[in-house]
Amino acid sequence: VQDAPRSGRPSTSVTEQTIDAVRKIIEDDPHSIYQQIEAILGISSTAINTIIHDYLNLRKVCARWVSHTLTNDQKQLRVQFCRRSLKRFEGGRSRRVFDIITGAESWFYHYDPELKEQSKVWMSTTDPRPTKVHRNKSAEKGMVAILS
Repeated sequence: VQDAPRSGRPSTSVTEQTIDAVRKIIEDDPHSIYQQIEAILGISSTAINTIIHDYLNLRKVCARWVSHTLTNDQKQLRVQFCRRSLKRFEGGRSRRVFDIITGAESWFYHYDPELKEQSKVWMSTTDPRPTKVHRNKSAEKGMVAILS
């Protein structure tokens, strides 16, 4: 298929060099936005759009949220705590087990969650969607046990 000749100036922004430059910018920072690429390369957002979608076959997607997952170390710490508690209270047979007080929780926010817009990354149309562990604002919390 041949394109019919047109009047006007041919596009000079979409070249092999700019395609490679846009690819490198996105590989270095998948969260990059059009304005950043424009500022770095000095080409229009239309040219950037053409390069990203037509030449690089990329799309910007949000990470898919998955429920909170514990690391092996975190799991091991919980198992150790439970074993110590079982040993301390004789497997629940000790009357001291009833001295454990639960409730009256205090929540402290340890971080500000990332906005949905901040988690967007450029992905190839064939790549699987990225996942992100869903954390509540208070996912970093501590438990205090006061025993009398």
